Amino acid sequence: MDEFRRLFTFGKGERVAIISILTVLLLSILACIFLPFKKEPPAYAYHNLDSLIQVRENALQEAEAQKQEARLTQQSHLTPFPFNPNEMNEGDWQRLGLTERQIRMIGNYQAKGGTFYSKADFRRLYCINDEEYETLAPYIIIPASESKRKTYSEKGFNSTNASINDPVSFDKKKIDIVAINSADSSMLSVIPRVGPYLATRIVAYRERLGGFVELEQLLEVKGMDESRFESIGRYLSFDETDVKKIDVNRDEFKAILAHPYFTYDMVKAVVRYRESRGFIKNWEHLETVLTDFHPLNHRLKYYIKY
Repeated sequence: MDEFRRLFTFGKGERVAIISILTVLLLSILACIFLPFKKEPPAYAYHNLDSLIQVRENALQEAEAQKQEARLTQQSHLTPFPFNPNEMNEGDWQRLGLTERQIRMIGNYQAKGGTFYSKADFRRLYCINDEEYETLAPYIIIPASESKRKTYSEKGFNSTNASINDPVSFDKKKIDIVAINSADSSMLSVIPRVGPYLATRIVAYRERLGGFVELEQLLEVKGMDESRFESIGRYLSFDETDVKKIDVNRDEFKAILAHPYFTYDMVKAVVRYRESRGFIKNWEHLETVLTDFHPLNHRLKYYIKY
């Protein structure tokens, strides 16, 4: 009998072990009852590359939709009517629906002697975006007489109203308006205050750009200052030469880097994106890819194709 009893008698250590096991079991049961169930996994499997790409594409689409909505809202403020941009005053621009900033920039352009010879000249105003231009373009009316490029002799510069400070009268010769995107260095060098050396630099920088889209880009040429720019701008005009554009989806690294508005890190970001994510679709998409390099040069979008 004593032997049988000893079989069911536990020592102190054994009792402690049994109590510990029972305690763990009880806590496990309570945890299953009272703790919340594990949340369902997210809709996207983040370990999967395709899912990551889908997340990125959804974010880009949402951003594009927001920008599109903003552009439509901005366009809705326009109240277009037939107009000649050379004859518009501040009140007319306000009736057209332009902002104070846009009106001020157009005024500065005209105050410097800027004239709209065609719709393309109006298009080159960087204060007017693509959507606004498309809305206004059908209403732009520029008479044929104004669309012809004129020389300064045709604009009324003569000996009765000129002074010794006027380069045209001082040189005693007629200076024709020079098309900035097609003129060679010899044509540019005859403009007062340019000369052969600066003319060569202008042509070289134009080749790097792929063509000028604004006269103000001349200020980016080494050796050009505000005073010289104000002096020579009156002799220059834009021609219809197409601007050479960069294909950000297909051009090689070095070809993109050659453009003065791209830095090494910007090109690296573009190439890395297109190799891992696919083609860049439009300017807004490119802005997203280059978000770490903002603000971007606003003129860059005129040199990009997709």
